[in-house]
Amino acid sequence: MQPRRRLTFRLAMVGVVLAPAVTAAIGLALERSEARAQREKLERVPLMVVAWDPKSCEPVAAREGVIIAHLNMQGEAIFRTGPVRLARGPRRALLDTADGELPPWSQREEVRAALGGNRTFGQYWVGSVLVQTLAQPRPEGGAVYVVTGAEMELRRPHLGLQVAAGEIFLILVLLVVGVRLRPRAGPGAKP
Repeated sequence: MQPRRRLTFRLAMVGVVLAPAVTAAIGLALERSEARAQREKLERVPLMVVAWDPKSCEPVAAREGVIIAHLNMQGEAIFRTGPVRLARGPRRALLDTADGELPPWSQREEVRAALGGNRTFGQYWVGSVLVQTLAQPRPEGGAVYVVTGAEMELRRPHLGLQVAAGEIFLILVLLVVGVRLRPRAGPGAKP
């Protein structure tokens, strides 16, 4: 192989090997951006509600794509807004479906903390859906619970394994191709 071809081949190998890592990094950056937007939404919603009753909460919940609930001192719902769709995702499934796979609200750490007087956020993964919550204590007792969620393209728990397997596969393919493309020394060639 000529020096220029060898350099081009090596750069192509590096590009192919790094492509999955770059793609994963971009995906994680987008995922973090979406998670941050969800959390900002959770912080905004309690400021938008004038009175904590279904009539006041329903329009805010529908506009923001969240579930808003008023919980009693045991963490059980006094009222909650209607079902909403996930913030984003190809299927636009209901948020209630993902939230229903999690423990009951009264058993979640953030709800227990809010009933104890602490404003607390929660974050859960249900498959490829990121569910985030805010539990905020109420002065008269109980808590306000706000739930939002979005479907992420990447499944975070499996991402590292996928990238590692892809990298190993590409390295093996490139090694096999690289070995076959190397010029072989003939009987009278110099080493």
